[in-house]
Amino acid sequence: MPHISSVKRTLTGLDSIVLQQLAGTNASARILRAFLPILVLAMLADDIVKVSLSHFTSVNLVVFSAAFALLLIPFTVLIVIRVSHVIFQKAEKAEEARNKAEEALKNNEKRYRQLLENLGEGIGLVDPFENFIFANPAAERIFGIPEGGLIGRNLSDFLNPDQLSKVLKETEKRAHSEKSLIKCHQIHSPGRRSQC
Repeated sequence: MPHISSVKRTLTGLDSIVLQQLAGTNASARILRAFLPILVLAMLADDIVKVSLSHFTSVNLVVFSAAFALLLIPFTVLIVIRVSHVIFQKAEKAEEARNKAEEALKNNEKRYRQLLENLGEGIGLVDPFENFIFANPAAERIFGIPEGGLIGRNLSDFLNPDQLSKVLKETEKRAHSEKSLIKCHQIHSPGRRSQC
């Protein structure tokens, strides 16, 4: 049985290559939706007037077509200006909203960084190869490493193979959304191993 949305798309014609260009909220779809009806109406009006004039009057059709085109150009320019103005206003509002969201994100990041840096508990993040990619100052003190010296170091520098195996098993549990707890005591510099 076909999915409801695919049936709806087929019935509304949105599967049509032509109509897909008119769907959506992007700028090109909005411009097409604004200009396509105007263009169709202008073409119909031009043809109706030509037929009417050729049957009922003796007006030169070439001159009439040129005059009609000259009248249509300012009208089209006004519509282009108006639609462009609306589209650019929306783009400016979207840009302003994006800038505000970006600023809020920067402020939040700054707050969280300050929180992590001032926290008494050591927090460190390692990549899949157990290399530290983040460590707060408390973690560096716990590991006995100068500030900024833990990044890039491997967890195996601080744990013996048996302890590292325990840590990796607990990490695997967390990767599968299981609860895990790792407690290491006496973590020191690479020359002095810890107890997990």
